[in-house]
Amino acid sequence: MRVVETRSATKLVPILQAEGVRTKTGRPVDKGAIYRRLNNRLLIGEIAHKGNIYQGEHASIVSRRVWDEAHEIMAESSQVSGSMSAPLARTFGCGWRG
Repeated sequence: MRVVETRSATKLVPILQAEGVRTKTGRPVDKGAIYRRLNNRLLIGEIAHKGNIYQGEHASIVSRRVWDEAHEIMAESSQVSGSMSAPLARTFGCGWRG
């Protein structure tokens, strides 16, 4: 799985865009598209239905080990970006009108 190889969805985006990879709607791949794809349980042979997870009848596309590693990378990335989001928000507060 390429996100595991690059260790970052952010670094993977320009690589995929340079290769001309597009979403099923024809848009260039972005980080959100990568995250949506990586959260698809069909990759590991499971199906989600009404909040429950079931073992599918199909073979997995990636191993559980690779799936878990990709999700660890995504979790690390969201922790870093979550701590960096809106760094000036506290400085200007809600009353700032710009």
